[in-house]
Amino acid sequence: MPRSIATYPISRLLGTLAVIGISALIIGAYMIPNTYVVRYAMPEKATWWIAPSMLAGKWGYFDQESVTIADTYWPTGRRALQALMDQQSDIAYAAGPPITTLAYRNQPVLVLAQTMSSRSIVHLLPNVEHKDDWYRYPIGLARGTISEFYLIAHLTKLGKLDLYKNGELTLIDRPHVEANFLTLMQNTTQSIVLFEPFASVVTMAGQENRKFTETTDPAVYKVSCFILTTPAMWKAHREAILRALAAIRRSSKEMMADPPRAWKDVRPLLAYSDKSEVWGKRDWQNVDFRLVTNKSIIRQNLMQDANIGVQAGIYKREPNLEPVLSIVDEVDAYLKERGL
Repeated sequence: MPRSIATYPISRLLGTLAVIGISALIIGAYMIPNTYVVRYAMPEKATWWIAPSMLAGKWGYFDQESVTIADTYWPTGRRALQALMDQQSDIAYAAGPPITTLAYRNQPVLVLAQTMSSRSIVHLLPNVEHKDDWYRYPIGLARGTISEFYLIAHLTKLGKLDLYKNGELTLIDRPHVEANFLTLMQNTTQSIVLFEPFASVVTMAGQENRKFTETTDPAVYKVSCFILTTPAMWKAHREAILRALAAIRRSSKEMMADPPRAWKDVRPLLAYSDKSEVWGKRDWQNVDFRLVTNKSIIRQNLMQDANIGVQAGIYKREPNLEPVLSIVDEVDAYLKERGL
């Protein structure tokens, strides 16, 4: 005669329920798609530098790729890249100079793709009183970043690179934008080198700041920014990283196809969003947000910074970029195979 459940010993009943529960979990695991977590180190939270990643999240492309982005933010791309090297992230966002510096030091870093480029992103903001001889006074900037490399390129055009090479410039290293601005307000520096959108934010911040004038030389320097990883992170998280790049490629394509929608959707995500309409119309439209996986283009853009570093004496020899570019073709093939 069948026994009722009430007559089973409690230990046997609990054991049976445990087996049923574990089986359900196993079945459920096969039914629910895997979620990949990618730790992403980025500079300067909530600026349009990272618009493709912002919109990939907002538009659901990371979800479609079953990717969760765990992002952290650092004062500069140099610091974001250091977080990657310290294994605090799986990928990082950085401009060219920190990458060529790591290549020069033979550090294990790998470029995955170029994610942004612009010629209007760096500005020299000197005090009006020293507009013509600004280089004779203290200059605030983030050393080892696009700010310094732009300054070198600008000095080269002026025929004054020897001032840099001979240590005759007074360079005040301030990685934070706010700290650079503060040195200017306190007259610790007479000029600062900033990148957009921060140059516009500073000049439009209020009446008190209108004594500063913009001087920019877009022809001498092109800013290119990249997504990177390391051999160890690539080996451990290759599939997750590729899926994240696929989401960003989808986002960048949609941005190009419908710029007004992209601008409308990204504005609420930006710092200084109340002022973004003013400076965004000038600078946003001059940015190329394509996710580039063409090795030749990436090499060419990195060589700009490599050459500047050699010219200024920062590098004693040309950095070897080939190890840094060794997986770009693999990323390109993956995206093409998926029709992206």
